[in-house]
Amino acid sequence: MKRPPIKKTRTGKYAARDVDSYIAAFRADYERILKEQKERIITLREQNKQLKKRVDAYTENEKQICSVLIQAEITARKIIAEAEYTAADRRTKLIGEINAYQAAIRKYQEKIMRLEHIAVTMLKDITDGADRVKYMRKTGETRKTPAMPAGESIAAALQPLKRKQYG
Repeated sequence: MKRPPIKKTRTGKYAARDVDSYIAAFRADYERILKEQKERIITLREQNKQLKKRVDAYTENEKQICSVLIQAEITARKIIAEAEYTAADRRTKLIGEINAYQAAIRKYQEKIMRLEHIAVTMLKDITDGADRVKYMRKTGETRKTPAMPAGESIAAALQPLKRKQYG
């Protein structure tokens, strides 16, 4: 605050009344400023308490959130590990099933190949027998032919087909 300057007397000294009034004004200003500062400090302390409460609440929330996130991560890792284990187990079982099916397929392929061989052999024997019968009917012969022993009849020519085992 602006205060009027203290006037000097003729002797060059300050007047006591002016000094007292200057000191009183200075003191009043100082006390007013001190009171304002104290009120400001009280207000700031109250604001600080409120802010500290908010920070404490946020800190507690942070701890809870961290705890939940950690638990979620642990749970997620357990779920992933369990899924990986289940997938690996399922994969192993499926590979076993595939191998079993492939073995069964190979077995059936071998049977089919044997059946094919038997069918081809039977067809050849039937064709040979049919050729003998045709030859015998055509020639009317019942004696030895290049494909048939002497005295063999048509029924006898077909007899090997009946007796032959194909598998």
